[in-house]
Amino acid sequence: MIVDTTDLFQFCVDLNPYQSGSDTNKIGRIKWDDPMTAPGETGALSAEDPTTSNVTVQIARQGLRRDISDLYNLAGPPTGAGIAEFASRMVEAASLRRTDMVTNLFTSVSSSAGTTETALTVDAMYDAQFALTSARVSAPWVAVLSPAQLVDFQSDLRTEAGPEQFIAATQDMLAGKGPGFAGNWHGIQIWSSNRVSDDGTDATGCMFGLGAFGYQEMPVSQVGALP
Repeated sequence: MIVDTTDLFQFCVDLNPYQSGSDTNKIGRIKWDDPMTAPGETGALSAEDPTTSNVTVQIARQGLRRDISDLYNLAGPPTGAGIAEFASRMVEAASLRRTDMVTNLFTSVSSSAGTTETALTVDAMYDAQFALTSARVSAPWVAVLSPAQLVDFQSDLRTEAGPEQFIAATQDMLAGKGPGFAGNWHGIQIWSSNRVSDDGTDATGCMFGLGAFGYQEMPVSQVGALP
């Protein structure tokens, strides 16, 4: 059985446990980018407030229910469907949901690279890298691609000539691997997930810096017993 359980929450910022009297919560942000000035030896300095903003986090219940049916007992694994098996599969289901929540945000990033209805190329990956550099996004960077995008990228890597063909990471990118981590290219971690939106014509992969996405989790102690 082939299952892609890549969990992209490992690249997200934990915004601390949710503590609010509402199902929404505002997280403050401060931009510390004001340079010092030269007011002179006797010049007075006035206070310069840093730029502030906020992001809103929406809390929502995530869940999945499974029942042990007669059909499962007949067609399931020979060892049966013990509670440990179900618990393990619930962990996988949580990983899939968390990854879906991250990949659903890819369409909201501020810059785009590549061309619609066109296979992902090395040039498009460079364009994404240059966009991060221009936006002053600090490394390390991560690129999450659909399986089809990864195949297209690997295919284009094979045709590269000049300095690109001698980069050791290129050979790593062409090596066979299972779902999840695919290799490093130019210091960028390349990951593949079948949870990336792909309609058969276009896929919406994303290259980003660590911490581009954040999340909060409500403490389980505040959740009542289920019927």
